[in-house]
Amino acid sequence: MSPSRDAASSEPGSLSEAGSDIMTTSSRVAGLRKSLTDFWLILCGQMLEMRTRWFWFVVQMTFLPLVFVVFLWLLLGRTNPEAMLYVITGNVTQSLATAGMLSLGQEIGSMKDYHTFDFFAALPVGKVAFVMATLVRSMLFTLPSALFVLIVGSLCFGLSFTFHPVLLLVVPLGGLALSGLGALVGFYSPNGRVAGLATQVLNPLIVFLTPVFVPRSALPPAIAIPSVLVPTTHFAEALRAGLRGVVDGQAWTALGILAGFSLLSLWIVSFKIEWRSRD
Repeated sequence: MSPSRDAASSEPGSLSEAGSDIMTTSSRVAGLRKSLTDFWLILCGQMLEMRTRWFWFVVQMTFLPLVFVVFLWLLLGRTNPEAMLYVITGNVTQSLATAGMLSLGQEIGSMKDYHTFDFFAALPVGKVAFVMATLVRSMLFTLPSALFVLIVGSLCFGLSFTFHPVLLLVVPLGGLALSGLGALVGFYSPNGRVAGLATQVLNPLIVFLTPVFVPRSALPPAIAIPSVLVPTTHFAEALRAGLRGVVDGQAWTALGILAGFSLLSLWIVSFKIEWRSRD
């Protein structure tokens, strides 16, 4: 057979493969567009649902960290002013971690009490869009608390903060890194009460047994070594670096680990959680 015939015979296969690649790319783009649309619609719906109780939600999320700052200042700050940097950044970390794990798990769990969870599961939306919309809503109502604590730390305790642009990555990754744990609690808790109890148990473990409020060197080895496996450790480290304005290699390493935990959370939500096959 001549070379021209061989080339002609191979053209249909090449055209078929090219067409298949184009269809695969277009389907991925369409899937991404649908996921973003689902995310936006769910987020708008949840924000509208909060319109009647957003004020007290923000007050609660702001009042508790402020009281905690005053308590730790009375306990540590008057004799060790440098400790207030860890107190302030620790409170910000705790607030944003609360949105990523505690609030997310409790919110999804409480949806089951009012059959809202079944409503979302019946819609043609993805799990990732649902979890991300719930997470973003929680973080949006937590940010005023974090900013207020930073203002109090600057005005009342003389702390100087420099907002490095890396914070634009640290804050969302910090919440996303814990979303997988919050989603697991929320999805597999039978009701809001169980979800609330589970998150209340987990929250102190990931905040107070990690170098969030104290330096890692102040923790005993039995606590300091396992804390490397907890996202809040790296969240607090990257956050302190961003607020100091000194982002070194250690801070970038912490940010990279946060990105890894975020990818793990997305994988858990995408492949390890079922919400339409429950009994």
